[in-house]
Formats: sequence, C-alpha cells, structure tokens
Amino acid sequence: QDLYKNVWKERFVAEHQAMIEELATSLNLRLHSAGLAVLMAQDLAVEPYPKLAPKEGSAPLFIFDGGRITATHYIESFRRSRQVPALGDSLQIIRAAWKLPIPKSLVWHAAKEAGYTESPAMRYWKQRKTEEMLILALRQSEIGDKITITDAAVAQYYQDHREQFRTPVELWLDELLVDDHNQAKALRQRLDRGETIADLASLSQRHGGPEGRGKIHLHSYQKAIYGALVDHAMEAEIGVLVGPVAVTDGYSIFRLKGRSGGEIPPLKAVHKRIAAILRVIEQERRFNELIAHYREEYADQVRIFAEAIPQIQLDPPAPSS
Repeated sequence: QDLYKNVWKERFVAEHQAMIEELATSLNLRLHSAGLAVLMAQDLAVEPYPKLAPKEGSAPLFIFDGGRITATHYIESFRRSRQVPALGDSLQIIRAAWKLPIPKSLVWHAAKEAGYTESPAMRYWKQRKTEEMLILALRQSEIGDKITITDAAVAQYYQDHREQFRTPVELWLDELLVDDHNQAKALRQRLDRGETIADLASLSQRHGGPEGRGKIHLHSYQKAIYGALVDHAMEAEIGVLVGPVAVTDGYSIFRLKGRSGGEIPPLKAVHKRIAAILRVIEQERRFNELIAHYREEYADQVRIFAEAIPQIQLDPPAPSS
C-alpha cells in the first residue's frame, strides 16, 4: 500500500509539473525585469515578507496572456503558505516562483477562464481563505515583527540542516531515447562501432532531441520531469557511454558531458536565509502560544450542552469537482 501511495504521488507530481509547463507555454509566460529588480533589492534577514510601496509592489515579476504575477503577489503567496520566499538572488527568486506563485497563478487563471471559480466548491474555498486572512491579521497585530535571531541560533540550524542548503546539480548530456529495448540495444551497438549520438539524434523520441542533436541540460531537482534519468546521470562518469537504461518513457543511452553544482555553501552565504527561516518558526511558535492563551482565558465563557450535540447537523462542504 505504501508503494502504491509513493508511485501515485510521484505520478501526480510529474503530471502536475507537466500541466504547469504546458500552461506556461500556452499562456506565453515570460519573466519581467522590473519585479525581479524589486525582489533582488530586498534583504531577507531584515524582513522575510517585506511590505513594498505600491509602485514597487505592482511591478510585474512574470507576465502572461491575461494576467501577471507582481512582486507583492510573489511575497504574499509565500506568506500565506507560511514558507520563506527567496529574496536578493535572481536565480533563487525564479526557482522559488516556479514552486509556488507561478503554479497557483496559472491554474487559477485557467480555472477562471473555464468558469470553475464560481462553482460551489470554489465559493467554499474562498470563504476558507477569508477566514485564513483574518487569522493572519491577528498574527501580525499580536506578534508583530520584533523577533531577534542570534548568530548562534543561525549557526546551530546550519549545522543541523546542512543538506538543506546543498545547491542543485546541473547536468549536460548527449542522449538518445527510444521506447523499444531491442532498438535501444541496436543503437548502443552502432555507437560502440563509432557513430555518434549527434549522428543518430533523428531517431530519438525525447522531446526536442532531434532538433538539439541529442543534447540535454537538466538539474537534479527535475526528477518529476526526467524520472530515473536524473539518478543515472548523477551516478555516471563524465565521458562514459551509459545504457540502455530504463527511464520514464522508454530506454535511454547517454553520455554525461559535464556536471556542476552540488556544493554546500558556507554559513556566510546562507546566513540571511537561515535567519528568515528561524524568524518564521519563532512567529509560528508565538502564535500557537497566543492561541492557547486565548483558549484558556475564554474557556469559562463557552458552554457546551452535551445533550444537544447529537442533534447538531452540519452542512458538509461542497464536493470538489
């Protein structure tokens, strides 16, 4: 059962990622320098969720046909999800945007275009979001931003979570992908006899493979797209022909041409990021303490009549469709 759940989860992630990429292409999603510049100017150590001036906040980070993702939208999407956004570094900002605000914005736009946003299920979801905003307002007013994070706490978190900060690995491959194992073995024999992957690229079934003469540039975090090919490439030696190996969509024969990244940056390089993480953790802890305090303070003002409980019938939430 656990295996089934894991397979289902991996398949869902892959299909979701493919859907987002398809939406990004169909809606002509593109990066805009104005919003990127605003977010690069922010200091994560000072405030993980900076309050931008109206002009700065409205600067577009991404634009697409029918909508845009502004600098404020980027920050707010992480704040509402209680996650720390990337700030100050252009590559990290773009990578973070693909994890949260881009998928949410594109899916919402597609749902709105299809008329799904006015369905009973979505009206229920909007009500829940309104309640969530009230809770966030309470958190901000009661807790505020006066939280001090010490260098010692940052250093300890770094020591305990070093792998969390390892940079992604970039991989450059020459690859052939076919869906038949016997065909893959035949291609391997041709390569062993002296033909090159570029010579045979027209036979590759990888999207863009023939046009790119078999060249692929991928990252260690792209398993949702490339599946086992990422694992095989991570283990391969540069220049050595590998395969055929079973991967998503068939059998792959590849040669690793280059690899970079995968290092754990020094504490100084991630100090601001860790401080922001710890600040969010501390805000969460204080908020939970605040809620517990309110529950205790007002407990004697709540009366529950046990005999009436069986008679209470709550309307079930509208089913998602």
